[in-house]
Amino acid sequence: MGGQVLEEIIRTGTVRTSEGEALPLHSHIPPEEGALLQQIIRRSRPTVSLEIGLAYGVSAMYICEALRDVAAEVHVVLDPLQEEEWKGVGLRNLTLAGYGELVRFEPSPSSRALPRLVDEGLRVDFAFVDGSHRFDDTLVEFFYLDLLLRTGGIMAFDDAGMESIQKVLRFALANRAYSVHTVQPSPFVHSRARRAAWGALRMLGRSSRAARRIINPRYVLNDFDLSLEPNTRCIALRKDAPDDRAWDFYVDF
Repeated sequence: MGGQVLEEIIRTGTVRTSEGEALPLHSHIPPEEGALLQQIIRRSRPTVSLEIGLAYGVSAMYICEALRDVAAEVHVVLDPLQEEEWKGVGLRNLTLAGYGELVRFEPSPSSRALPRLVDEGLRVDFAFVDGSHRFDDTLVEFFYLDLLLRTGGIMAFDDAGMESIQKVLRFALANRAYSVHTVQPSPFVHSRARRAAWGALRMLGRSSRAARRIINPRYVLNDFDLSLEPNTRCIALRKDAPDDRAWDFYVDF
């Protein structure tokens, strides 16, 4: 049932409100990204998952279909604009698809909902970040999701090619015990000249403290090494260890 609902939405490019009003589908992940999320879930077999941003429910339906396959317990979804902006369509689609009992919906903004979930003692194995794409909002979401995410868990980011999202990813990879788990294939190809220039700047930055002060850390720890390509649609990070940094630990990113 769930697959049929999703297939019909993708085929027609249309969603409907509870009153029957037809709306054009937009602000959704493409099927290729949905397949990537399902692949990650089926391989990692999360028990509890969390998603920031519901919209019309397309990504949630992809996720829930895979969660059902691995007998997951609950999928927590955050979206403060579900009724106001999305007219409740995302929740309606999840119910029509038969995922209502699997989903726990939180209508509060992530900056308020995530700290409350931390206080509740919730622990998650998989998270998908697709809410506000502002840098500060996404960084706050990463901070709290890290407190919720079990070691070995996976945190995936939509629109990973955006500068604001890449900056958060750079922080996570440079300052925290995270590694790149999966990158959605991208048509973007780095030229040999660009890779060579990045390599030269990186070596210079590593060889001199003075150079590190003036060279942008983006070149010292370059995007190519971090798998952060501009056209990347989705990147999933794996949490490799708990946070055991010293009180003054910091790596420029």
